[in-house]
Amino acid sequence: MKIRVTDEFKFNFFIFMITTILTSIITMELIRYSGYDETDSAMVKKIESLGTLLKESNKHNEELSKEVLKLEKELFELRHGILPKGASQQVKEMYQLAGMTDITGAGAIIVITEQTPEKNQQKDYANILQSDDLLRFVNVLKASGANAISINNQRLVVTSEITNADNCIVINKKKISPPYKIKVLGDYDTIYSSLNMRGGIIEYLKLFNIDVNVQKVENITINAY
Repeated sequence: MKIRVTDEFKFNFFIFMITTILTSIITMELIRYSGYDETDSAMVKKIESLGTLLKESNKHNEELSKEVLKLEKELFELRHGILPKGASQQVKEMYQLAGMTDITGAGAIIVITEQTPEKNQQKDYANILQSDDLLRFVNVLKASGANAISINNQRLVVTSEITNADNCIVINKKKISPPYKIKVLGDYDTIYSSLNMRGGIIEYLKLFNIDVNVQKVENITINAY
């Protein structure tokens, strides 16, 4: 079984090793000077110095551990779209545009359906929506001024990729299957016109018996990335 070694584990292991080494040094020094007179000032000073060094190391370890916990908390909040206290409206809008928080508004729900082959009939891969087709579809939505887009509950952000793998479409490194339900926030009339323009994406997909249904929605929520 493959064990994943995290950065936190590496950090804690490093601190543990440093503390262990310092403790060993002090122990060896005590053994080394155990036969000397306790009044030997040089020996006492050296042991006291090592003891002070160990205490400082432990204190530094505690401070670093607190800093790690603080950074982990900030990372968790960032990943889950938890806004900092007192965040301005501008910051909230930036979080939404970056896909870090849920966003609600008017727009459209679009369902793309592939042709279902008859029983015992081999599936025609020419009539299957490809990643390039979906990417082109998304680009049309973006050009129409869409504020947010999700496909089968996968929020599209700047780093999102739409690819093919094993005859499946992959978004955000997750496989999705038809029918493809697209939620889009924006002006419905502009979205509808962009999709249905002559020679546009819907007309193109119809050539491959791929059906596209566009429905106007007054209130729709797209979940965070």
